Amino acid sequence: MVRRWVGAGMLEAERSFRRIKGCNDMPTLVAAVRDEVARRVAADTGGAVTAPEYDQAAA
Repeated sequence: MVRRWVGAGMLEAERSFRRIKGCNDMPTLVAAVRDEVARRVAADTGGAVTAPEYDQAAA
């Protein structure tokens, strides 16, 4: 029943949603954020994808 209420509420709220200016550029923004996060992770971990304190044997 909760899912039904949430669904009904989202359908009602959808009527008042408006398009955000620049929404067509969203994929460019997402790619830029991913690149920046990857760059910072690489800088923090010395180029490794996983953190140096990650224990491979425990995983």
